[in-house]
Amino acid sequence: MPAHLQDELPGGEKNEAIAGELSISYNTVRTQKLRALKLIRAGLLKRNLLPVFYAWLAFTGHGN
Repeated sequence: MPAHLQDELPGGEKNEAIAGELSISYNTVRTQKLRALKLIRAGLLKRNLLPVFYAWLAFTGHGN
């Protein structure tokens, strides 16, 4: 995963802010976000929509 997406998802809060708000560790937030992204990626791949997702990232500027 690109480094710029590891700490912040498009439209999301930084992991540190989420961890502080929920009183959990930074690593827990990071791990759960990565797990969610893997599930989303697998679902998109299964439906052959992963290229569409990557195109959206490039188009919206989130893939930089």
